[in-house]
Amino acid sequence: MSHDVAVAETTKNSMFPATALMYWLGTQTIRDLRAQLRSTRSDAEFSLKAFHDELLSRGAIPVPLVARLMTTR
Repeated sequence: MSHDVAVAETTKNSMFPATALMYWLGTQTIRDLRAQLRSTRSDAEFSLKAFHDELLSRGAIPVPLVARLMTTR
């Protein structure tokens, strides 16, 4: 990483210290949701492509809300 990029990253992370944590929590919630749906649905019912299509079709809303919508049928 160049010096300028390192300075920019340091500045951004000092201004918004919880950003990395928020990204990690969102990613982990998606992984947990995927595991939950994979375990509660049969192989015929669960498709990784369909999971991602449904997840992304919800747009830019909080992942916990997407999880609630995807698990309530």
